[in-house]
Amino acid sequence: MLRLPLFSRFVIVSLIVARFCFPAYAQGRLPYLYQQMDKPQYHAALVSILAGQRLAPWLKRYLSVQDGVDVPGHPIVVGGQVAEAYSVCQPHNCGVSEIHVIFTPGGERAWALFIDGETRQFFGNPDGVMKASLSTSND
Repeated sequence: MLRLPLFSRFVIVSLIVARFCFPAYAQGRLPYLYQQMDKPQYHAALVSILAGQRLAPWLKRYLSVQDGVDVPGHPIVVGGQVAEAYSVCQPHNCGVSEIHVIFTPGGERAWALFIDGETRQFFGNPDGVMKASLSTSND
């Protein structure tokens, strides 16, 4: 019988558990942001960091009726922790006006980067690591 070192057994068991407990993460895909916004925690986390801020009209509309160009979310690692990254752009203006959002798993907390031409605005008080992750989350 093959005996694996304790660490190897731990890694194998962890991968099996992750595959069945977190199937979307294991497959590297998540829902679209508009689908997550139907969940109260995601909606509250994003709206709370944008509340009281000057927002582009298309982004205000997106927050109420999810009218934007979404791509599926994907898991990323930020500061050694797994997080969820989402991006949405203004219809007919992608590449110029867009928002990148990172949530903790389950949507408890959010950070965002809004890009409009040369203007960049961060929301949610991200630290340097989070700012870098937001800036590259759609690469």
